[in-house]
Amino acid sequence: MSNLTIPAGYKMPLSNNELQRAIELIHEDFQRNLTLRLNLHRVSAPLFVDGRTGLNDDLNGVERPVSFDIPDVGTEGQVVHSLAKWKRLALKRYEFPQGMGLFTDMNAIRRDEIVDNLHSIYVDQWDWEKHIGQKDRNTQYLKDTVRDIVGALCDTASVLRNHFPALGFRPDRDLYFITTQELEDRYPNQEPPPPAPRRRGPGGAADPPAGPPPARAPAPYSRAGPTTAGPRTTTTGSSTGTSSCGTPPSSGPSRSPPWASGWTRPPWTASSPPPGAMSGGSCPSTRCF
Repeated sequence: MSNLTIPAGYKMPLSNNELQRAIELIHEDFQRNLTLRLNLHRVSAPLFVDGRTGLNDDLNGVERPVSFDIPDVGTEGQVVHSLAKWKRLALKRYEFPQGMGLFTDMNAIRRDEIVDNLHSIYVDQWDWEKHIGQKDRNTQYLKDTVRDIVGALCDTASVLRNHFPALGFRPDRDLYFITTQELEDRYPNQEPPPPAPRRRGPGGAADPPAGPPPARAPAPYSRAGPTTAGPRTTTTGSSTGTSSCGTPPSSGPSRSPPWASGWTRPPWTASSPPPGAMSGGSCPSTRCF
């Protein structure tokens, strides 16, 4: 059952026609602001990928991709769940130099998603990834990137209010940063909640496979990776030798259990970027709404 919540007495501040024009304005203005601040170029993203390549991100490892056969080429196509792997391969194939990155309009179908106010079966979001060097794999660069994303969001919100005064959304440019390690030190007895069961089909459900409990990791970008506390922004991305933090979509912690990475990620193919170009920390994804 959907967990969507609509407050009693809620009324849309815009008409349906105004809403569509506001969405168009956001698409035009935000992507321009984001690309200028982060030095990105637009590329076209696939709606589906060859299921044999492993490029379709498996999310929590139990979600089923929407798939279909392609008789003419003798393979199965999978509608993407996420572009996390594809983006990194695209950085290499499109020969993006250090300091530059890509963004794309990502459309996906997540058939087993648990629907609520922030999650949908249909995904329409910006996705981005950036090629960064070893010297930029640090906390300060991550914070500066987050500030750039929030700045782009605030600029777009200002333009939106000018065109549609009924919209009162005013995001704050001032950010407060706290690391996961600081949170753990502050609340040492708090444990993360267990992962929710994932739907596998009509009337059925499946729990994630059993795995080892979360382990303490001293590496600065594992448990102690910088995060932000505050409203979600509008970009998604992840960084492992690339830099990206979240879109209007992307904010927020991952929905996968902390021990899931070992069984949700198929190995890269031989066409993937060389190890030296892909080593680095991971940064939190952000989604904008």
